[in-house]
Amino acid sequence: MSRRIAAFARTDPGMVRESNEDSFLLVDLSSVEQPFDDAADHAVSGRGFLAMVADGMGGAAAGEVASEMAVSQISRWLCERSELSGGDPDELDKTLAKAIMAGNRAVYERSSDAPKLRGMGTTLTCVWLRGDSAHIGHVGDSRAYLVRNARLQRLTQDQSLREQLIVDGGMAREEAERCANGHIILQAIGVRPEVEPATLNLPLFANDLLLLCSDGLIATVSDAQILAIVGGESDLGRMAERLIVETNEGGGPDNVTVVLVRVLAAGQTAVETDSTTTDPDETLLSPKHDADQAGRS
Repeated sequence: MSRRIAAFARTDPGMVRESNEDSFLLVDLSSVEQPFDDAADHAVSGRGFLAMVADGMGGAAAGEVASEMAVSQISRWLCERSELSGGDPDELDKTLAKAIMAGNRAVYERSSDAPKLRGMGTTLTCVWLRGDSAHIGHVGDSRAYLVRNARLQRLTQDQSLREQLIVDGGMAREEAERCANGHIILQAIGVRPEVEPATLNLPLFANDLLLLCSDGLIATVSDAQILAIVGGESDLGRMAERLIVETNEGGGPDNVTVVLVRVLAAGQTAVETDSTTTDPDETLLSPKHDADQAGRS
């Protein structure tokens, strides 16, 4: 029996920014030419389903170009590879990392060739669903979360100076949050010729919910608020709308994008009964700390 999912995505410029440099893509890799942003019940092909969020940087239109290029290039790279028929989880993680590295090279080369786009880059967080597994790829400070049995777990760790101070430096989160340069990210797609994505795979179960988001969401919405919203709705569209509204009511200081993917069981959605979260420092996927820092505009 094929894996069935529901998926929905929404992006918003926020209350402060005049333009939106975020991009997202939802696509079944059997037909990358037909992406979609709303599927109530989709049977995933053998090649898998890919969801991505990218948060561009670089000023003017450069950030938008970088984020759009990243999601487009990565999805096309995966779609064009015939060897995706294999099923070893670790090998699929390596394949996903290669796709992200190919996307990085494409964005970097475009930036190098076009003076107006020099220095552009983007974060990238994606999930590739294959069979009964989810493969997470991550560069920067967008995030992936898993909601399972009404528990929220962050799957990715921000590749930022703030997180490095907490994880490697032993600094208290409250102190790191006050760090003036804490927002600086340590890796970004397109900033340098090479990038080292963090990857992770985990088994999927019926009623699992995956949330990908740009950092505009977490700038004003806590993990506890996220869980309260997704636990209080069964419809993915209403979940996304409430997350966006909550972000903007908190000031909406940045562009915000949310992508929601739920694993379906015979077309039914999950029934949640608990309301606990994991510790915010508890993640499954640790960051790559680059010695040279990539700054965010």
